Amino acid sequence: MTWTATTYLVIGFYLLGLLALGAYWARSTTDADFLIGRRKVSALSTGAS
Repeated sequence: MTWTATTYLVIGFYLLGLLALGAYWARSTTDADFLIGRRKVSALSTGAS
């Protein structure tokens, strides 16, 4: 599979969708759950980069 501009667009929209879902989920949970989730996300993002 070649990495075309369309591929990057699809991945970009996919990541944006995940971020939107994460923000929606964080808003609908308690502060404690949100903090735990943020720690998980930060751990994941640092591991990915």
